[in-house]
Amino acid sequence: MAWLAVLLPLLAGTARAGTVYDFDQRHGRVNFAVGVLGMFDVKGSFDRFTGRLDLDLAQPERSSVSVEFRTDSVSLPAPDQAALLRSADYLDAARHPLGRFTSTAITALSPTRYRLEGEVELRGVRQPLRFEAELRDRHVDTARGIEVADLVLSGAVLRSAFGMVADRPLLSDTVQLSILMHLEVPHAPPPAP
Repeated sequence: MAWLAVLLPLLAGTARAGTVYDFDQRHGRVNFAVGVLGMFDVKGSFDRFTGRLDLDLAQPERSSVSVEFRTDSVSLPAPDQAALLRSADYLDAARHPLGRFTSTAITALSPTRYRLEGEVELRGVRQPLRFEAELRDRHVDTARGIEVADLVLSGAVLRSAFGMVADRPLLSDTVQLSILMHLEVPHAPPPAP
């Protein structure tokens, strides 16, 4: 809940109990990385998604984060890699067009670091997921009259937990996930003396 204490000054004067902040690919990213042969990582992203940060300032523990992404929007450096991930052996995008993350609990680790417990759904399978979250680059953009910050969520899933077991000798079972939310809110100037 301390992450909300950090966000509250960022949102001071603009948020009320139950305030919702929506974001998408214009204001964030959903990325992943998987190890190949234990030597390097292949990095990709989901290019179409929507997310929601729901703040309840009266009872911050009721706040939540959710993200829904189109599995057919997977993007990788090579088009054949993206096509492979869309296939039935991996994301099975034809049968399961959406993936989701929904938070269920938030715990403060420091003034800028937090733990989000939640659930991720891929291929119709739901598994618990823990994200470490960090508030980064918080500052006032005086030219635009807004306060900005990035909230970065990082976690990992085992692809085998979702039935993605193809190419085990080549690809790591662990897939690193990250979600970036770029927050912009009107800046309340300090009160006049």
